[in-house]
Amino acid sequence: MVITQNRRDNCAQSLQLHGILLKFINTRLLVRGIPAESEIDMSDVRTLSLSETVLTLSAALDLVSPLLVNHHRRVAYLAATLAHEAGLPPNRQHDVVLAGLLHDVGAFSLQERMDTLHFELQYPQTHAERGYLLLKTFTPLGTIADYVRYHHQRWDERDSLPGPIPPESLLLHLADRVAVLLRDDEPLLNQVGGITASILKHGGDMFSPDLVEAFQAVSKRECVWLDVTSPGIETIIQEKLARTEVALPSSALAELSRLFGRIIDFRSSFTALHSNGVAAIAERIAQLHGFTQEECTLLRIAGNLHDLGKLSVPRELLEKRQDLTPADHNIIKTHSYYTYQVLSPLRGFDSIRNWAAFHHERPDGSGYPFHVKDDTFDQGCRIVALADVFTALTENRPYRPGMAPEAVRRELKAMGTRMQLDQQLMAAVNDCFDDLTVTCLSAKEQALSEYLRFRGAFDSWSRQGKA
Repeated sequence: MVITQNRRDNCAQSLQLHGILLKFINTRLLVRGIPAESEIDMSDVRTLSLSETVLTLSAALDLVSPLLVNHHRRVAYLAATLAHEAGLPPNRQHDVVLAGLLHDVGAFSLQERMDTLHFELQYPQTHAERGYLLLKTFTPLGTIADYVRYHHQRWDERDSLPGPIPPESLLLHLADRVAVLLRDDEPLLNQVGGITASILKHGGDMFSPDLVEAFQAVSKRECVWLDVTSPGIETIIQEKLARTEVALPSSALAELSRLFGRIIDFRSSFTALHSNGVAAIAERIAQLHGFTQEECTLLRIAGNLHDLGKLSVPRELLEKRQDLTPADHNIIKTHSYYTYQVLSPLRGFDSIRNWAAFHHERPDGSGYPFHVKDDTFDQGCRIVALADVFTALTENRPYRPGMAPEAVRRELKAMGTRMQLDQQLMAAVNDCFDDLTVTCLSAKEQALSEYLRFRGAFDSWSRQGKA
């Protein structure tokens, strides 16, 4: 599927709205389109909420196609409304919203995401199982992992599974199917009758009769339909989540960023090890330069998040074996812009956002997409940029094999000579190159182990389903 520039502009506008509506964006004056560098607000970083981070990841997941923008948020809103109508307690309503925001996290390819837009679809459990396997690795999301696992489970087939299905999964299924029936080519309130009839038709087979009854009640409220298609839907969701907010301890932040890294990288075997390598190299360079332990940890977080915007790049392009065309490169070059936009709403994340998003910038201003240099391209940015190049050179790509260590050293030195990497950092890296090589290999071994566990669990589930 070809994504036009106009449609990508719509995605960008949605992300800008994402930041404005939450009222979290730093309102400092812009310099060449980039907020001036700020101090790291450690108190905000330590008290970052789980819902803020989930909203951020949700925004990134819907970047892959303009047709999917706001899908996760619509499902989350509808799920919250149905949960309230069904009388679920506040903590379970909160979890249902989080599950709605992440329910399609396991749909790795553009085609898989587009397939989910069909009201009745084949083999929907595949991406649901992947989502479950990813989310369960982060303990605070363990409960919603179960909801996501069964969010395409039909009511009349619930007894075919070995264990009970969480009621929240059945609720999520109904909310998801309502969301895919919404269209942009007809006034919304004119669609309500047809959507309601479609849901009622499947009460007792696809959907729980009790949940269909709850849906009937909420469907009579015009405000529900206007909310679900409102440009301010994220603000509405944030207000719902704020009633039962869950603070995220600082100790969990690095672990959560690693989950983000897995979601980004595990879409393709060619990128499966990348973010963990960048994170480890960035942290190690910072340690060797005398950064504090907290600064080193924040650089690791930036490394895990640097390719968050790559969720906007179809997996089919990441795995393309032919030489990339100029058009392909233009699509790929947008990803660090989207990393910047997606992370901007997080309070206290200005420095981490810049370190992550500027990884394709260069000291001489020749990088992309912002062409920053000088003070805006600070030491943290330069470290992550170098770590990204270091790691990428060692990795296999569909169109080339990874380089041996000495070839990596030569290429890094050449880039430093051309002012494409920081020369002072390069001098230090040259002195501790063997140390960094060991760090990179160790990080890749860890990521490979995680990836193989993920693939093994999924393959085992797939074999059981075919037995």
